[in-house]
Amino acid sequence: MRGAEYPVLGYEVQAPRSRVAEAERLIAEAQAAGPEAAAEAEAASEETP
Repeated sequence: MRGAEYPVLGYEVQAPRSRVAEAERLIAEAQAAGPEAAAEAEAASEETP
């Protein structure tokens, strides 16, 4: 049995002009870390009250 397939949807990140460089840096770091790091961070955030 296969899971439901969802279409790939775009996303939009909004940041104040004064913080665009920081936002771009954070996005680049997240992309470099990959989906495993995102799943790990999500799991860690669920453990902390």
